[in-house]
Amino acid sequence: MEILPQVHWIKGIRGANSYLLADDRLVLIDTGWPGNTQRVLAYLKEIGRRPEDLGHILVTHNHLDHAGSVAEIKEATGAKLLAHPNDCDIVNDEPFLQPKTRAKERAPRKSRIVPARVDQWVIDGEVLPFLGGLRVVHTAGHTPGSICLYLEKQRMIFTGDVLLHEDGHLQRSLHPDGTVFQFEDSLDKLLRLYSDACFFGHGQPILHGAWRHLRDMAVLYPPASGWRRTVRNFLEVEDRNALPQVLAQVH
Repeated sequence: MEILPQVHWIKGIRGANSYLLADDRLVLIDTGWPGNTQRVLAYLKEIGRRPEDLGHILVTHNHLDHAGSVAEIKEATGAKLLAHPNDCDIVNDEPFLQPKTRAKERAPRKSRIVPARVDQWVIDGEVLPFLGGLRVVHTAGHTPGSICLYLEKQRMIFTGDVLLHEDGHLQRSLHPDGTVFQFEDSLDKLLRLYSDACFFGHGQPILHGAWRHLRDMAVLYPPASGWRRTVRNFLEVEDRNALPQVLAQVH
């Protein structure tokens, strides 16, 4: 369903949430477990689009519940795959995304884990030409190459598994390969974006006032005294034009 203008949440996807940006060419963010290809294609048909209208697939990280259907969707549509290099493997001098299972995760029965060739690496700060500008934000901690994606004009952010939304509360999602320090750095990056809407890999999106939820989470996970002072100032800031002066205190 279209939950905000040109932003669709594809219901029925098994695994993580999957989102579609409806630009001139469509952009798919995450694919869920293996076996979701027909669900994605059916949704494209439902909104009057064709498989070949899908121009790009963006993967927030290489876990199976987010990237399991990448190879099959890529083959069915001809879409280009974009991912961060830290989550890619090099095979015969070419980059591949190899979906990985987490320690306690079980792949669906009869699922086949297929690596997918990456057509383009994306790096921190890069702005992709989708819906007026989609900025890549490298947010390590869940995986080495985890990324968030920020629609600059619309102030909307897609977090992958860097943050989860459960029972009205935000939660961090660390992986054994990540550290608390990486999470703190990633949360700092997200706070600086002043997002109005937030779309998670797991859980309901927040469609209004998302930055305040991120700010409240920062209060719950203050890493150092300097950060605590900054967080207290965050609580007093309502005018986003004043944010640069407050954020400067982090350094």
